[in-house]
Amino acid sequence: MRHFFLSPLLVGAALATAATAAAQQGAPLVSHEHAKLVAPDAGAMDMFGAAVALDRGVALIGTPMDAELGMDAGAAWIFRRGTNAGAWHAEAKLLPADGAEMDMIGHGLALSGNRAATGAMGHDHAGADAGAVHVFAYDAATMTWSQEAELLAADPSAGAMFGFAVAMQGDRLLASAPGSGAAGAVYVFHRDQALGWRQVAKLEPAAGAALGTMVEFGYAVDLSGDHALIGAKGADLGADNTGAAFVFRRTAAGIWQEEALLAPAALKGGDWLGRSVALDGDTALLGSIGAQAVGPSAGAAHVFHRDGASGRWNEAATLVPADHRGGDWHGASVALEGDVALVGSMFDDDNGNASGSAYLYRRDRASGLWTEVCKFLSSDGAQFRTDDWFGNAAALSGNTALVGAFMESSQGIWAGAAYVCDWDVLGVAAMPVRAGLSNLVEVRHARPGQLVHLAFSTAGRGLHYEASLDVSFDLDRPAAAGHARADANGDAAIRVWLPSMLSGRQIWAQAAQWQWKSQVCTVTAR
Repeated sequence: MRHFFLSPLLVGAALATAATAAAQQGAPLVSHEHAKLVAPDAGAMDMFGAAVALDRGVALIGTPMDAELGMDAGAAWIFRRGTNAGAWHAEAKLLPADGAEMDMIGHGLALSGNRAATGAMGHDHAGADAGAVHVFAYDAATMTWSQEAELLAADPSAGAMFGFAVAMQGDRLLASAPGSGAAGAVYVFHRDQALGWRQVAKLEPAAGAALGTMVEFGYAVDLSGDHALIGAKGADLGADNTGAAFVFRRTAAGIWQEEALLAPAALKGGDWLGRSVALDGDTALLGSIGAQAVGPSAGAAHVFHRDGASGRWNEAATLVPADHRGGDWHGASVALEGDVALVGSMFDDDNGNASGSAYLYRRDRASGLWTEVCKFLSSDGAQFRTDDWFGNAAALSGNTALVGAFMESSQGIWAGAAYVCDWDVLGVAAMPVRAGLSNLVEVRHARPGQLVHLAFSTAGRGLHYEASLDVSFDLDRPAAAGHARADANGDAAIRVWLPSMLSGRQIWAQAAQWQWKSQVCTVTAR
C-alpha cells in the first residue's frame, strides 16, 4: 500500500521561523506564533526576560531590575495562556514580602505545577549578597498567588549569592550559591506536607579548589527525578575557564552523591562550558558559549546521555547550527524536553548586531541523531534596537517555547520582552483518502505509549479548543475521526472511514496528543 506525507503548512508571525538546510531528516517542525510578552508596568532598564520558565500553559518571567520595591529590587511575572484562541495574559506580579533594593529578584527562577520560586541573590539577611529564595503557591479556588516560604541557606555568608540559579520539580528544589566557599555550592530543599520546605543537602564538587579560583559552581542548575545537573562555567580543567558540569544523584538511602563530571573531548580553555544546563531523564544538555569551532565565541551545545545499564554518562552529540558564526554565543541558554532541544544564540546578527536567535533541534529515536529543525527570530528584532539579546534565556514545555530578550527596547531601553512560539511536533502521513472506504492515517513523532487523536473538517481552517487535550485545533467545527496509541517509536496508525457523500470534497485534518498537535493537512477525497 502506498503512503505519502502530506505537506505541512508553514505559519509564523511574531516569531519568524526559518527552516534550515540541516532539517532534511524526518517531518519538519512548524512553528506557530502566539505572543510577545512584556511586563504590564514595563520600565526602562527592567530587563524583563532575563530568566524564563514554562510549565504547560503558565510562564514565569524574571525582571531583576524592576524598581517597585527599590532600585534593582527585581520581581517576576506570571503569565497564563487562556482558552480563548490561546491568548496569553499577565496574571500576577510576584514580590517577596521582604524584597528590597539590589535584591535582583527573578535573576534565577523556577516553575513546577502550582508553585513558582524566585531567587533574590542580592538579599542581605546575612551580609551583602547572601541571597534568598522565595516560593509562591497558586490557589486555584481564588486564582491568586501568595508567598509560601522564604528559603535561606543553613550556612549563609556574604557574597554567596544564594538563589543565583534555581530549579524545581514537584516537592524538590535546587538553589545555587556560586559565591559560596572556594568553588560555590548548590542547596537541595524538600517540601514536606507537615514541615514545609527544609534543606536536606548541600552539594559541592569533590575537586573543590583544584578546579580554579573562579569556579562558579552553580552558575546554572537543573533537576530531573533523582539527578541534579550543575554548571560551573569558570572551572579550569587543564586550562583556564574551560568550564565543566557535574551530575549528582540521590541514592535509595536519600544521600546525594557526585556521579559524574561532564566535559566534551574537545573542551578547550575559554569554552565556558556550563554557562547553561538542561536535564531531562538520562539526557543532559550543556551550553558552551566560548567554543571556537568556526570562530571565537561561536559557541556550541553538548549532549550527554546516561547508559541505563552501566550508569555512565557518555558524550552523544554536539549541536551547532548550519549558519554558525564566530561571536554568536550559541549555548547562551538551553532547554530540553524529551527529544527536543532549544539553544539560544544571543549575539546572532540576523536582525542586526547582537539581535539574537534560538535554534530548535530534534533527536531521531531510532538512530539517536540530532537534527537542526528551525531557527527562531523575533519579527520586531530590528525595529526598536538591534541589541535585543534574544535567546539569553529559553524554556520548553510540550510544543511551546519561551525565549527571553531582556535587552529588547520597545517599552523603553532594555525594558525587555519574552516571546512565545508553538510548533508542530506530530507529523501526519496518509494514504490517498477515499470516501466510502476505510483509510489508514499514520502519525509520526508522537509521544510513545500515549493516545493520538485525529480530527477532520470539511469547513476549512478555524479555531476549536479541546479541553480534554488542552489543544486548540486549527480547524473549523472539527469532528473526531478516530484515535490510536503510539508505539515505542512514536508511530501510530489510525483507521478512518469517510462517508461516500464526501467524494470530491476537500478535507482538512489534524492530529493531537495532550498539549501537542500536528500541522493541518489538506487532501481531496476520491
